[in-house]
Amino acid sequence: MDEKAFTSYFLAKKFTGELVEGPRQQNSAPDVIKFISYVPGAIGYVRADEVDASVKVLRVGGLAPGEPGYMIKL
Repeated sequence: MDEKAFTSYFLAKKFTGELVEGPRQQNSAPDVIKFISYVPGAIGYVRADEVDASVKVLRVGGLAPGEPGYMIKL
């Protein structure tokens, strides 16, 4: 999904009432990490090598970033 499709998807969800608020965008990986470390239940996407101890890395399909078969590629 490119940025235009991403924006259109969430705009449509807000318009139909399926979503109250779309995803928030931050300016940098440190900003994402700071935001998700302060907001309970927040999920953010940053490169695995940018994560610090203030947040938790989620496994996808039981695999952590860098393990063979990990599905998310940046």
